[in-house]
Formats: sequence, C-alpha cells, structure tokens
Amino acid sequence: MLAQIIFVALPTIAVVYFLLQNANNFYNILSKQQVSQTFYFGSSLILSIIFYAYRFKFLPTFAVLLFVFFSIYKMLGNIAIGEFDAFAISVNFLVFAILFSVAWLCGWAFQRIAYFHIIISCVLLLCSLYVIARGNVTQYATFLGLLAPIVLYTAYIIFTAENIRNVNTYNKIFWVKLLKRLFAFSTIALGIFLIIATALRQDIEAKISENQGKGKNGGNAVSQKDSDGNTQMNDGMKMAANNK
Repeated sequence: MLAQIIFVALPTIAVVYFLLQNANNFYNILSKQQVSQTFYFGSSLILSIIFYAYRFKFLPTFAVLLFVFFSIYKMLGNIAIGEFDAFAISVNFLVFAILFSVAWLCGWAFQRIAYFHIIISCVLLLCSLYVIARGNVTQYATFLGLLAPIVLYTAYIIFTAENIRNVNTYNKIFWVKLLKRLFAFSTIALGIFLIIATALRQDIEAKISENQGKGKNGGNAVSQKDSDGNTQMNDGMKMAANNK
C-alpha cells in the first residue's frame, strides 16, 4: 500500500495537477483553482487506496458517496442566496464532487484491477492531447513541455505498477531494487524521448507554423485581402451585417 501511494498515487496526482493547470487556463468556469482541485483529487485517491486495501466492498461504498454528493448538491440549489453566488457555489461543489468521485474510483481500481495503470495512462494521454489541440501552441518548446510529462508518466506508470504489484513491499531489498530500476528506467526513457523529440523537431515546428497560418487566414478573420491587395470584409461578416 505504501509503495502504491509513493510510486503510483503521487506521480498520478502530479500529472493531474499539470492537466488541471492547463484546463484552468482554457476554461474560465474552473476559476483558476488548480491547486485546490488537485488537493480534492489527490486526497481522495490516497484515501481510496488506503480504504480499499482493507477489502471493503466497492459498489455499496461508492453508491453511498454518490448519494451524499447528490444530496448536498440538491441542498445547495435550494439555499436562498444571490443568483450569482448560488451558481458559483454549485459549480465549485460540482467540480469538487466530480474530482473526488473520479479519484475514489481510481484508488479502488489501482487496488483491485490488474491492468488499470494502462487504462488511466491512456485516458490521461488522451486528455493531454486534447488540451494541446485546443490550446494556442506557438512554439516547439511549449509543445514539448505540454507533451513530455504525460508521455514520460505513461511509460513510468506501466513499468512501476508491474514491479510493485504482488510483491512484499515491507522487504528492504525490494525498495533498494525498485529505486535502482526506477532510476535506470527513467534515465533511459528520458533519453529516448529527447532523441525522438530532437529527430522530429523540424516536422513539429513546420506543423506548428502551418497551424498558425491557418489560424491567421481562417474563417474567423473579420477581414481579408483580395488579389489586388484591397481589404474586404469576410463573407461571414457580410452575411451577419446584411441580416441586421
């Protein structure tokens, strides 16, 4: 259990913080509260791993958790306060409930499902790619900074989870061997990633430049230049003006 918290839960929490930070930059409704949101997720994940290490049944406990959250959410909606305050409180609680519930589910899955580390690594990788696709990436270094953590986490979590599962973690020899393996694996994985990123740098930079050009000349532009160099209103803006 301790090995799972240190080598599985904490790295997962770090990656979730990274994703929440980018999501907060993109979605204003999240209110730039990535630190508290990560705390919700992290505390629930660790508590769940500890809780289900004692072989409690998942469905009854998870159903009770969802019922409590739903009851509190409905109660908040009936509180007679300002309309804006009620909306803000409801949204904040909903974010808390979703993060806590998802993390609780992940904690149980880490304990009971053999290959869940593969599932969560794929899910987090897809979420990271979605954030990158929706974000305004204009530089190679920014792209690399967004992609590197989740790619390295994916390789790390698959390697680590397989090494600590069904092993006596109370043996001191286990900790020494695991730390040596993690150091060697992390060094190799980082080296391979940097080699691939360097080899593909020109292609990535060309793709970023191409996407920037599409953004500048795309359909969202208010005006565009014709073949004679004269500035004209975009067709979409003309239609909007004629409909007034």
